[in-house]
Amino acid sequence: RDFWAMVFARNAVLLAAAKDPTASEFVAVAQAMTEGRDLKKTPIMHFVHGMSFEAWVHQDGLPMSSGGLEVTEERLPPGDYAEVAPFGAKEQKALDKLLRPAKITLPWMEGFLTGLCTAPKFIKPSEWIVTIFNVVAEDLASEDDMQKLLDLIVLAYNHRLSLLREGAPSEALFPADPILFSIWADGYLTAWEAHKPQWSAKSLGKDSKAMRTLLEEAADCKTKTDQAPKLRKWLIASAEKQK
Repeated sequence: RDFWAMVFARNAVLLAAAKDPTASEFVAVAQAMTEGRDLKKTPIMHFVHGMSFEAWVHQDGLPMSSGGLEVTEERLPPGDYAEVAPFGAKEQKALDKLLRPAKITLPWMEGFLTGLCTAPKFIKPSEWIVTIFNVVAEDLASEDDMQKLLDLIVLAYNHRLSLLREGAPSEALFPADPILFSIWADGYLTAWEAHKPQWSAKSLGKDSKAMRTLLEEAADCKTKTDQAPKLRKWLIASAEKQK
């Protein structure tokens, strides 16, 4: 925070010397940074954060892989996802521990990742990673925790896509418990809302609109348990059709 406050303050001085009218904006940002304003409420820092993660994801030798499968900016062939290590109880426990400070639960994260896997258009990792870190970054204790969280989420993402590609049963794709399903649905809708361009109106058919209504009702604790077979079928079909 102090580093960025100094960066904006220095630029404010340079802009003021050049009689640039935007100098006052840089002064305001520097002051907000030093006074402890929430970074999420500072638009320019949101931009810096997003660009930093995009550059990080693209840098050579990024140690961001799980089970030997690296994250790429392209949609991998179906068979590749089956090669990742299983996302079992040990991995779930580790991910839950890292998410807990941000008050994020595993069902929510599973819903979010399912949304990424079933969007009409493929969402690049550099885009959804930024979305996740906007939610949890401030609650991570260290850079080491950041890397661990990335590795686990990537593993969870690949595992979820494998389940969808293999046509897993409903209980493996989303919780049967109404309360947990409500949390799962909220995570799914968060992925949808955070990446709306990949869910363009033109890409939504009758079934997608019906499932959107179902998810909204579920997130509002108005779960329709009898719709599980239709939701499962739609999720699997959506993952298969993703472009």
